[in-house]
Amino acid sequence: MIAANYQINRPQCVLDAIGAYREGNDWLGNFINECCIVNRSYQEKSGELYNNYREYCIENGEYIRSTSDFYAALEQAGYKRKKMRDGKYIIGIQLTYGILD
Repeated sequence: MIAANYQINRPQCVLDAIGAYREGNDWLGNFINECCIVNRSYQEKSGELYNNYREYCIENGEYIRSTSDFYAALEQAGYKRKKMRDGKYIIGIQLTYGILD
């Protein structure tokens, strides 16, 4: 243990449990996977995206994050916000409604 600088390797079952927990609690990833299409060329109005996120949470009994938490999570996930003449957009994502219907 001293030779390993007091680092203990976690057993695989612990690593698997951590991964399953994180996957089950990936609220943004779940919303994106179920309601959006990701592509660098896509864009969605930020208000529309948040409103659909709220509807998704209500339908699934999920906790609704604030707008600031939602947009911060999107930015942390690599999506950029851009202000245009007709409003603010999130670049790289699009809602699936109207596309797959």
